[in-house]
Amino acid sequence: GPALAAPIPVTSCGQSLASDGVLTGNLDCTGLSGPGVHLQRGTRLDLNGFTLSGGDGDGVVCDDSCRVRSEVPGGTIADFAGHGVVARAVIDDKAAVAVSRVTVRDNGGHGVFADGAGGRTGANRSIISGNGGAGLYSPDKARVVATTVSGNAAQGLRAANVKLSGSEF
Repeated sequence: GPALAAPIPVTSCGQSLASDGVLTGNLDCTGLSGPGVHLQRGTRLDLNGFTLSGGDGDGVVCDDSCRVRSEVPGGTIADFAGHGVVARAVIDDKAAVAVSRVTVRDNGGHGVFADGAGGRTGANRSIISGNGGAGLYSPDKARVVATTVSGNAAQGLRAANVKLSGSEF
């Protein structure tokens, strides 16, 4: 089959990706008002063991659906004034966001958030802690596997339909 395109290097705060991206180093977004990284519909971001931190907006914002993972251990989204990772409903009300092997901590809003009535969140082998809102918040479904959710100011998990396995709250 055709070769998959290499991921786009994410080297600056505020970068917008139309296809999959990968962090190439730590990014401190202090002073940035917009999202740390903007993902267009259906894209994936690999934190690659690095930390995205510190802006006045949200850490990662995606249109409708995205996935954030860290193939190398240690990938972290931290210390943003807004949400850690948020999927915004643009085309319909079914925004979806999933994190895998990622730490989402100490953000001012929710850790992982999907808006729209059909919003869905997922977390796998992740740590979601110390956020100012809920750890994970989705109006509809949440799937949480082998994840630790602790110390979030609102609640650990807020969703209408929840599937949990091997997780700690």
